[in-house]
Amino acid sequence: MRTLLLGSLLLLASTATAAPPHPLGVTLEAGAPDLVGVRLTVRPRPWLRLGVGPVSDLFSAGVGGGITVVPWRWLVAPSLTVDGGYLFHGDTRGIPQALGIPVGDGRAAYGYVDGHVGLEIGANRRVCFFVHAGVSYVDLTAHGDGFAAAHLKLFGPSAKLGLTVFL
Repeated sequence: MRTLLLGSLLLLASTATAAPPHPLGVTLEAGAPDLVGVRLTVRPRPWLRLGVGPVSDLFSAGVGGGITVVPWRWLVAPSLTVDGGYLFHGDTRGIPQALGIPVGDGRAAYGYVDGHVGLEIGANRRVCFFVHAGVSYVDLTAHGDGFAAAHLKLFGPSAKLGLTVFL
């Protein structure tokens, strides 16, 4: 009886901590404060995702990363995400000039940290769509020929939506 009980407990423990069958994936995301991103995503446990990769706000490029916890293995499940990144100094003239708005020389860089709650559709499957919303802290530095250097720190709303495909 003891052997049967011990064997059952060991089997349950090994299946509860086993890595998912498709632990490596690619995530495409869009949102704010970082506009677009592509991440290499690792799922070491069914309830945990880690991601890192390039991000861009169309002015400059940067790097971002984060951690997502999906506590339940439902088709549509709630999630909790903390991520952050840094966008390097970039020329802020691109979009205004493309729209025909004359602007002077300006450069900006910023770091950010997001805290989001969200919904994951297919979180424990090979393809997952997600919607996240929450708050961001942004630390921005800007300078240009028409103004002195400015340093701005702020909290504000943020959101992301994306798609992860596990290989």
